[in-house]
Amino acid sequence: MITEPADLYLNENFIRERDFIMETERPDNIQQSFSSEASSAENAEVNSPLEAMDATTTQPNEDVVAPEAPAGPQPLMEAGLPLPLVGRVNDSDIFDLGEYYLKVFTDRVNVFGTTMPYGLLDKGRFCAQITSFWLQKTRHTLLNTFKQLITEPSSLDDYLDEEKRFEYPDYLAERSIVFKKAEPLPVEAEVWGFLTGPAWKEYRDNGTVFGKRIINGLLESQSIPGQVLKLTKITGDGSIVDISDAELSEITGEKIAREIKEKSIAIYNQAQRYSRIPAGFYIANMKIGFGLINGKLEVNNDLLSPENACYWDMRGYRVGRTHYSYELQSLKAWLLQTSWNKNKPFPNVPPEIVEQSTRRYKDLCERIKGIKKTG
Repeated sequence: MITEPADLYLNENFIRERDFIMETERPDNIQQSFSSEASSAENAEVNSPLEAMDATTTQPNEDVVAPEAPAGPQPLMEAGLPLPLVGRVNDSDIFDLGEYYLKVFTDRVNVFGTTMPYGLLDKGRFCAQITSFWLQKTRHTLLNTFKQLITEPSSLDDYLDEEKRFEYPDYLAERSIVFKKAEPLPVEAEVWGFLTGPAWKEYRDNGTVFGKRIINGLLESQSIPGQVLKLTKITGDGSIVDISDAELSEITGEKIAREIKEKSIAIYNQAQRYSRIPAGFYIANMKIGFGLINGKLEVNNDLLSPENACYWDMRGYRVGRTHYSYELQSLKAWLLQTSWNKNKPFPNVPPEIVEQSTRRYKDLCERIKGIKKTG
């Protein structure tokens, strides 16, 4: 998880972020839904656009009581299956199928480093379809562990012995992916294509991005010439630390290290070209995890889902302004207008903001998959 100083965005940028959304989107319901509370967020902690990609288990805030659920379908906060549970990580629950893993994308939402006590309906379905799309589209650039997106729960029969089969819940459809098991590498690669979050702060203060000298005169949210690759290592206690090229080679060997660096940039550039036309998004940054199968490098378990990438809508993009990930932009803008911080119970978000955020996940999914054309 990439953490920034608490005051990086809240006092300096939240007003212009809110105004930017109002100016470019102009949804009638956002302004009406802003809390009348004073916007004193000095003590809140805000993380970068990659904040939700922490590899640690996420738990809802136990001090918060979720609002009374409306009638009808409910967000899936946790998958309960009679299978060995590998872990509940960020927005996903992972189960052991024997030869494979089953990853269930839930509707949990992490915002500003806090897991909301209630989810966004079908968010997991959209995220699973997005990562499934990218894993299949980029597999010729680098192999990955993707096996199958579960569209019919009964297809799990193909992965379970008869005595281990059970009545599969309907919610598994289109939100569950079967992955090959790989030997996980304790390293990750982040590709940053735009000056945002910690990349912008370091450049603004020092003229560098993760230690690399960049040309002078760039503005916040501007494209970084040639991108910047940031390498990290996952330690034994689950924390993430930056590492150098030499340290990467020590961990993986020179051949695998070179492939990680080259293929990460290649995947980013491939995805960036497609996401611009026809989808209409910039990918500000992305994060990739890796594994080995028979000694060969593969992308492991996820690629370019909203949990592991930051998408900006090209229609609202402006150099010199703060941008947040497209799907949670309205929710974050509303939170920044309230007095909430991480030391307080999570507020009850107005239904119209919840609905709008859900629609954005759906819109992102449909535009990435080519179902919906940008206007």
